[in-house]
Amino acid sequence: MKTRCLAAALALASLLPAGARAGAVFDSDAYAFAYDLTFTYAVGGGDATDDVVVAPLFGGDEPGGSVRNMHLEGQATGDSLGEIGALEALGATAFAYGESGPTLGYAEGFGAAFFDFLVVNVSETEAITFAFDYEIGAFSDASLSPDAPDVFYDAAAFGGALVYVDTVPIFENDGAPVDPDGLFDLIEAETDARFGPFGPQGAEGELTSFSFTLDPGETIYFTLEAYADGFALAEPVPLPAGLPLVGAALAALGLAARRRDRA
Repeated sequence: MKTRCLAAALALASLLPAGARAGAVFDSDAYAFAYDLTFTYAVGGGDATDDVVVAPLFGGDEPGGSVRNMHLEGQATGDSLGEIGALEALGATAFAYGESGPTLGYAEGFGAAFFDFLVVNVSETEAITFAFDYEIGAFSDASLSPDAPDVFYDAAAFGGALVYVDTVPIFENDGAPVDPDGLFDLIEAETDARFGPFGPQGAEGELTSFSFTLDPGETIYFTLEAYADGFALAEPVPLPAGLPLVGAALAALGLAARRRDRA
């Protein structure tokens, strides 16, 4: 699954028509998936699903964040997709893509998807083990195709994904997994077409198994999150403030020289 996701992202730029790659372009993608969620009694290993309450806090298909075009030739898309089928499988993906146009334009896009779950052991006597496998990945690419010497081009892209499990919800940490007692995994990919790193950047985690034991009455919070953003810019290069004066002075010197030659 993860290899196909990044392979598709890497192939996107090559599939775009040549005109779509003119100017500045950004493309970023990320995903976070969890599989085979199970609840078993810590002693005996039997199915403990009936003694667990799983309640979604946030998540699903979130809006694409901010998307705007500031010039006619600027384009941007930001979107997100989150899907939940049975409890055994969760997934979150996000992408953002935009291009400046060949001469003038600014585009930025942002997309995010996440699942936040509260998991409670409602048993009064039994400890329960919560286990699942997960994988996360991110891709970013920003490129410049200068077409005019008097136009300044810039582009950057960023993608990230995380898995967060802790005794406090992630939104109490301003949306960042910073609690030292929490367990989380974070992957990021960042590309800057002007200042580096340059070219496509991809990062993938291996399929990882995780388990957490909940004591009787204990609550934990489980988050899958994917996010992507970027910008592309093409704008006229401003003339230095003194350049018109220098040009006038040079013209005056040329005129004086021609007059001397005639004399």
